[in-house]
Amino acid sequence: MQPWQIKALELEASALNHLDGFIHEHALYFLIGAIYLLLALLAWVLSGALRRKGGKLMSCVQPAIVIRLSDRRRPRTRSTRFHRRTIRRMAITTMITRNDLNTAV
Repeated sequence: MQPWQIKALELEASALNHLDGFIHEHALYFLIGAIYLLLALLAWVLSGALRRKGGKLMSCVQPAIVIRLSDRRRPRTRSTRFHRRTIRRMAITTMITRNDLNTAV
């Protein structure tokens, strides 16, 4: 390690030791201060601090319509036939139900 890295680690350790001692001696004051800071942060966020300002540009996706023109058709599978058959049945039952409701009124 470089000498400046060792010095930085020593300073960090001493700062953490002082903070630990402060928390042990003044735990209630530290807790109250932390709560006030969190309440101020919450009020700031809820007041719209994180909203995007009008001057900042945002990268967005442009909508596009894609149409594939191919000569070959997809082969009909059993599931698509079944799906279309059930849609027809649902449409027929919906029409019957609507006709029954119209005649009942």
